[in-house]
Amino acid sequence: LGGLIGTSSLLEGGSEWMVKTYGFILTIEDLTPNLGLYWYFFIELFDFFRPFFLVFLLAQPLVMVFPLVIRLHHRPLFCCVAMLLALTIFKPYPSVADAALY
Repeated sequence: LGGLIGTSSLLEGGSEWMVKTYGFILTIEDLTPNLGLYWYFFIELFDFFRPFFLVFLLAQPLVMVFPLVIRLHHRPLFCCVAMLLALTIFKPYPSVADAALY
C-alpha cells in the first residue's frame, strides 16, 4: 500500500491527490441529491451544526463495531454482513455497487 501511494505521489507530482480523493469523502462538500442519508441530513440542517453531524455520522459505523461483535461473536459471518450493511447505509456517496455485496 505504501508503494502504491508513493508511486501515485511521484506520478502526480505531490500529495494533493490524497486531499482531493480522501478529503472529499471526509468533508462532504458536494451535496448533490443521492440515495444516502448524508444528503438528507445536511440539507435539513443549519450550517452551524454541520461539523457536529459530520463527526457523528462518520463515527457511527465505528461505534457500531463493538456492540455487533459482542452480540454476534458466535456468528461471525452474520456479524460481517451486518457491518457491511451499516457501512453501506452510513456511506456519504452510496452507489449501485454497494448493493452488489448482498
